Amino acid sequence: MTFKTSLARTAVLVVAAFFGGTSILVAAVVLWAVVTHESTTDCDAPAAPGVDWFECDKSGANLSGADLSGAFLGWALLPGANLSGANLSNAGLIEADLTNADLSNTDLTRADLTGANLSGANLRGADPQRAQLLGTDFSGATWFHGQVCAEGSIGSCN
Repeated sequence: MTFKTSLARTAVLVVAAFFGGTSILVAAVVLWAVVTHESTTDCDAPAAPGVDWFECDKSGANLSGADLSGAFLGWALLPGANLSGANLSNAGLIEADLTNADLSNTDLTRADLTGANLSGANLRGADPQRAQLLGTDFSGATWFHGQVCAEGSIGSCN
């Protein structure tokens, strides 16, 4: 972790602790991601561990079984994408649009889905261990165990 990243992370935690509240924390995390992102985005790069697809449009892409561990997909457009069986462990998906995406049997271990839109997504069989789900929209999504989430399910499936 660089000094800049460490300093930004500390600032986010201080702001969140001082102001409290979920919306402030979401805003602080989003700000941290933007401030600390070093531009290495390559939307044409192939799916690979650590790939940087910041703000890339991958709508409807077939990424089934892809290893995207540690990838940065912040603000990426992935509606309707097939990510079934993919490895998204430690991936940054902050504010990503995963509407109606297939995330079945996907490894989401320690993935950061803060503020992501997963409405209508299929998460059946996905592994979300220690994933950050703060502010994530799960409206109409199929939850990990098959439950369909109610409209307005933010941060968890209701």
